Amino acid sequence: MVGESYYYSIEKNMSKEIDGNEVRIIRESLGLNQVEFAQKVGTTRVSVWAWESGRAKPSPMAREKLAVAKYYSKSDKETPHQF
Repeated sequence: MVGESYYYSIEKNMSKEIDGNEVRIIRESLGLNQVEFAQKVGTTRVSVWAWESGRAKPSPMAREKLAVAKYYSKSDKETPHQF
């Protein structure tokens, strides 16, 4: 069962901009390379690279998935197959 703190964390992180360095930190804290992270977020390695390098910003939908990834990166819960 997902607790209230999960939803609060996701909602709080969805609404703010996320920079490339933060994307990289989230990805690395999950122990994933760009290809693996892209698969979990539902995008391409090129998009992850573009976010991390500052050449592009995640869309609102991608920010939602990144917020979920951030939640899992800070918890001891097993990450789902896809965010």
